[in-house]
Amino acid sequence: MKAILSIVILLSVIVCFAVPRGMTQDNYLDGGTIVGRAEPVTSPHFQQGSIQTNPQSRDEWVTVDSLHFDTLLRAGTYMGLQYSPINHTVSNCTNYGELIPASVTAIQKSPSWVRADLGNILSQLTSAKQEIWARLINSTVDPYIDEVAFCVAHSSVQYLSTNYANPQLMTENAQLIYSMDADLPYVEVIDHGSSTTDDDYYTTTRYRRINADSTVSYVDVPRDIYYWYIVHPKITDEIPAYINPAVVESNSSHTNNIAAPPTGVFWRSFLYTCQDDTLPILRDALMNCQTVRNWNGAPGDAINAITNWIDTTISFTSNTERPHQPVRIYRKHFGRCGEHADYTAAAARLALIPCTSIGAYSVDHTWNEFWDEDWIHWEPVNHQINTPLDYENGWGWTFGSVFENRSDGFLTPVTPRYSQGISTINIVVTDSLQNPVDGARILLMAEKDGSLVFDNEGVTKNDGTCTFIVGEGRHYAVRADSPIGSMPTMTSQYLDITTNSVNGEVYNNQLTIPNTMPIVNVTQVTPPSVDPNSRIVVDVDASQQVLCVPVIWDDITGALSRPNLYKTITETGTANFQLMDPDNFMFYQLALTADAFNYVANSIAISCMYNVPSNSEWYASIDNLNHVRNCQYITGSLKFQQNSTAVSDPVSVVRIPSLAPNYPNPFNPTTTIEYQIPQAMDTDLSIYNIRGQKVRTLQHGYTNAGTFKFVWDGLNENGGKVSSGVYFYRLDTAKDHLVRKMVLMK
Repeated sequence: MKAILSIVILLSVIVCFAVPRGMTQDNYLDGGTIVGRAEPVTSPHFQQGSIQTNPQSRDEWVTVDSLHFDTLLRAGTYMGLQYSPINHTVSNCTNYGELIPASVTAIQKSPSWVRADLGNILSQLTSAKQEIWARLINSTVDPYIDEVAFCVAHSSVQYLSTNYANPQLMTENAQLIYSMDADLPYVEVIDHGSSTTDDDYYTTTRYRRINADSTVSYVDVPRDIYYWYIVHPKITDEIPAYINPAVVESNSSHTNNIAAPPTGVFWRSFLYTCQDDTLPILRDALMNCQTVRNWNGAPGDAINAITNWIDTTISFTSNTERPHQPVRIYRKHFGRCGEHADYTAAAARLALIPCTSIGAYSVDHTWNEFWDEDWIHWEPVNHQINTPLDYENGWGWTFGSVFENRSDGFLTPVTPRYSQGISTINIVVTDSLQNPVDGARILLMAEKDGSLVFDNEGVTKNDGTCTFIVGEGRHYAVRADSPIGSMPTMTSQYLDITTNSVNGEVYNNQLTIPNTMPIVNVTQVTPPSVDPNSRIVVDVDASQQVLCVPVIWDDITGALSRPNLYKTITETGTANFQLMDPDNFMFYQLALTADAFNYVANSIAISCMYNVPSNSEWYASIDNLNHVRNCQYITGSLKFQQNSTAVSDPVSVVRIPSLAPNYPNPFNPTTTIEYQIPQAMDTDLSIYNIRGQKVRTLQHGYTNAGTFKFVWDGLNENGGKVSSGVYFYRLDTAKDHLVRKMVLMK
């Protein structure tokens, strides 16, 4: 039977790979051919999620095993439990990626709001690379832990896997923020809690400014803006690394001047105190500033100091070298708009002022914005501050898209700030069966001098939609590339949207990819028999979608292998739950027709409980197998429970000892450990540290059948307090050895 099954699976896989899947090759070069017009559409195709329930009532249930979710569930991945009737054991089953113990400790040590992102990145690294970055976080002390954890969590897997990525740079980056805070009178770094006092601890900054009416006020920077636009060591497309400022930077690789310290220097330390010849020192200029910005026109604020420093230390011209690294830009002392934008962002972040780069690719220009209760237009090379319409009204430009370039490469439209006339382009991407395609890269092109040039890039949500805000009076064309194929199918081909965009007009268009999404045809079947005293309890929320797309500009990789970025959005996500036997679970993973004892698809929340098959193997899991690129942020739990009151019923007797998850976990200073044994036997319940050394024995000797609870107070055998970290508790009997992990956080 298994041989026949293997042949069927092999043939099915061959058929799957024989189907044309479309082209997925990146194409960011200007140029291309318009081959038709995008299909107008009145409304996008949506798949509605729902809350599924199947309540049961039973009084006394004991959790035998469980999974708790606070996870970015990537497309094509699942997490669940597997039951084996041969040895009566329940174990985890997943294709998500394993976290080593050091990574688990690092995640628990980090703020709660960054843990899902950090787990997503660490789980994609090799064990050796996980060890490097987890050890970095575990060895970091307050107040730098949140900054270091954020930077690791929001660096690409490709970057963290290279030798260019140096853990020392992450530590230096965080420490310099605090040391610069001590220098600068107009700003204060504020820590909200710490790793030992608050699970949701974070840091931000507060500024002193003078308003237009000459009153003084203080501005608190929002948490996300602080981490993305002050803390993150990457500005746009450069590799965060130590750079030799004396080496001419290669325009192709941008890696030839990366060098280990002390030859190599990091821009956050180098630009702050460097001085070539008699040029001014940025630190000296900033230390004399009492405010971040004087909106009444008075001199002496930090924004003006940075503007003057940039104007003095770098000229607007170029030669054949076009460096991306701020260190090299300083040493070269000249550059065009691209160099000026990177240089300005670095200088502002040194001054602890949030700053980002703004791009208008189809007019070939870039500049900056700084944050002061809102994003403010800023172009030091032209001494422009808060005059965003000068380009249109003064320079005579007709904008296409104007976008903000976040440190990880995500592009956000900001066109309404810079163009008085705007249009909206809505794109919906579907497969040949009209199912929405998530995570499709939408490449928007604009006509310039008779040729198509890159204008913007977007990514579709779960409903297949993507929106661009563009300027008026331009000709736009579009294409979609996704893991299941492209439209148009040939690279460098595009479909017309409009030849002359009109102010206030909304253009709704559909692109249909001639392939199908991996949506499984699942049939609900009745299991041959169920155990009324064993059940699966599901309580999961797919609270948010996380857009995922390869980064368009990043020096870390070439055009055919780009790092993924992850952008959490406010729209709810969806997840699936399935309870299947092994054969159908295998078919399900291959996107083939499958039977399920219970199946809940595309739901924003899953709250249900089902009795499980008796005397047969089964898999129960939460998955994201119906999406091809986007992640789903899920929270909640999946529990396997048994009824402890039906001991008189032979079917309901717990056949094996069980060791439940401790609670709370992480804990400080005490936690409760619970185990259950089906009959009287010798038991040993002990605590071990991460090196395998026994710390404490909680129970040893002959024990009657039943459920037992023990409280561990964080003390060793001698009554001394143990340190924070990962510990294991182990239940030993004559036939079974059960181990679970817990984290003590002080």
